[in-house]
Amino acid sequence: MKTERSSFHGIDDLRFIATIGVILLHTSAGMLPIYGKIPDEYWLIGLSYNSLTRFCVPMFVMISGALLLSREYKTVDFLKKRFVRILLPFLFYATIYIAYNLIIRQLYGHHNSTIETFDWLKNKIIGGVSYHFWFVYLILGLYLIIPIIGSWVRNRSEKTILIILAIWFAYNIIQLLQVHLLEQRVL
Repeated sequence: MKTERSSFHGIDDLRFIATIGVILLHTSAGMLPIYGKIPDEYWLIGLSYNSLTRFCVPMFVMISGALLLSREYKTVDFLKKRFVRILLPFLFYATIYIAYNLIIRQLYGHHNSTIETFDWLKNKIIGGVSYHFWFVYLILGLYLIIPIIGSWVRNRSEKTILIILAIWFAYNIIQLLQVHLLEQRVL
């Protein structure tokens, strides 16, 4: 049975490949910080897997774009449906994470003043609960701009979109060259 999501040819295959990429990426990531503590061959294998699977996150973002940008949504309904699905579990787990870290801080002698604890808490809330929640922030940001970008994409010709993408691609190449040239001057 064909579902609405599988109407894009190969989208399920891409999702499978990206999922395997995420698993390999996370599995190999633990080897990178232990350079010099393990044999170089093992570290290079971990680095190779890590490097070869970096495509997976952009692939998931592109899959989301392919599935979400082509359809028209009422902005409030779109945000309500997706934010509830993402934001409520995120807030639940972020609260658990912060509470756990507060307990650990108390157990291991970080008996800070109330003001210092409040500053720590404020930094966690504003600056991000933890690095491993980065993807949630990315998804929430994408969900905020999907109705705007989707409307723009649906109202443009394919030629206009290709021109915009070509300009964006050229801009990124120029940025990479500038970074490379700056690194060469510094070294």
